[in-house]
Amino acid sequence: MMRVRDRDWHDDVKHASSKRNRIHYVAAAIIILPVFLFVILGLPFLIADSDLLFDTENILWLNDGWQLGSEEFVELPAESDGVQLEIELQSPYSAMSGRVNSVFYGSKGAVLFHLYTYYGIGVLTSFIVLLTGVVMMFTAVLLRDARDNSLWYLGFFAVFTSIWLFTESRMIQFFTGNSLFIGSAAYLALIVIPIPLLLYVQNAIVRRWRKAYSVACLWFVGLFVINVVFQFSGIMDFFELVVLTHLSMFISVVLIVVSLFREYRVYGNSEVLVFLKALVLLLAFFVIEVINFYFGDYINTSVYVRVGLILFIIYLGVHSLNRIRKLVDNSRRSELLEKLAYHDILTGAMNRTAYDRDLMKINFNHEVALIAIMDVNYLKQINDEFGHAAGDEAIQLTYDCLEQAFAGVGSCYRIGGDEFAAIFTDNNIELFPKHLNDFEACIAACAQTTEYAYNVAVGYACNKTDEFIDLKSFLALADARMYEHKKKQKNSA
Repeated sequence: MMRVRDRDWHDDVKHASSKRNRIHYVAAAIIILPVFLFVILGLPFLIADSDLLFDTENILWLNDGWQLGSEEFVELPAESDGVQLEIELQSPYSAMSGRVNSVFYGSKGAVLFHLYTYYGIGVLTSFIVLLTGVVMMFTAVLLRDARDNSLWYLGFFAVFTSIWLFTESRMIQFFTGNSLFIGSAAYLALIVIPIPLLLYVQNAIVRRWRKAYSVACLWFVGLFVINVVFQFSGIMDFFELVVLTHLSMFISVVLIVVSLFREYRVYGNSEVLVFLKALVLLLAFFVIEVINFYFGDYINTSVYVRVGLILFIIYLGVHSLNRIRKLVDNSRRSELLEKLAYHDILTGAMNRTAYDRDLMKINFNHEVALIAIMDVNYLKQINDEFGHAAGDEAIQLTYDCLEQAFAGVGSCYRIGGDEFAAIFTDNNIELFPKHLNDFEACIAACAQTTEYAYNVAVGYACNKTDEFIDLKSFLALADARMYEHKKKQKNSA
């Protein structure tokens, strides 16, 4: 008699503040680091060479009783035709007693084809979810100016979910022979899946309960650590702790449902209805999955929840993308309105409104400030004799020289038809004489290229050297000095 003994152990083995906005990176590290360690530290299966045809007695054991499993291929000798084949299976879990994975018999090609046909859909599903998550995160990078992290969180949720689905596909051993990774990744991925989902609800939907969501995220981080420590210390293994994971997930769902109910009832938040529609769809599949698991089907796991997860992720992803698009459109509209409100259309310079606003920000009794006023000479004459295009050119040349001379040391404005201004504060005041010379040199150079007489009068006042009584008289002083300069220019001409 040929005896095949296979110890088949169960292989179904994330603050409106910047701190909250970085938790998705922590969540990524939580899953990536252990996976990396599993790959480095894990050992392949060891097959003992004995009189038996196949014996897993010396396969890698963890903590004196937990063994990682996967599909095993046993080549039967040619003379085995007509010989009775006995398979002996043992499990340390009473819940697993009498539960046997499917046993397939036939040529290696036929068995492989059957496995790919039967379990391949799980691998395909995991890759679809993974691709969806990567696309979401890439889109979030492109739309980062919208300051909405919902696509980031959904992207991480999809990536973590894809890892779990991949490990539950029963095809993982065809991609890696690392037994530690094969047996552990599913349990650990299941723990981190809720983190980005909680962060999504916390940042994209609810206005209250934010601390509760932060606590829930931290609990799952702690649960991850507990699972790893208990597993490798021999206290309890992943399979025994999965009940705690399921209970934590159930409590998280209750938190989400209760907080969303109050959010909608108190604030009438329409985002709640969108999320609840997707959540009901997911929960329907999840409930079926859990019932199937606890009624003893440990073989066909994660079958019912796959479609629900894909629909859930895609539904929320499309909604988040539409919301972000609206935010970007509103942001661009606001930027345009602000530009129209505070910028001069002709030159692009800040206008009189921006000038008055910035003046109000200066405390002239405690801050050192210098105000310079510039006026284009003969602008009316230029418009009358050479046309308004020439007048516009003179205005543009003046602002270009202002920007060229004062960029980085002062703020420049067009405050009227032919008037400009510049504000200098603090240490930049000491640099004003040099930059004023640069400005006058630029104006002189431009005057050599125009067909009309072109120059600019400048006057300024500084509360460091001039007495400051009030803003009106202070500006009048700068204005008076500008007209003195204008008078000198006309007399010299």
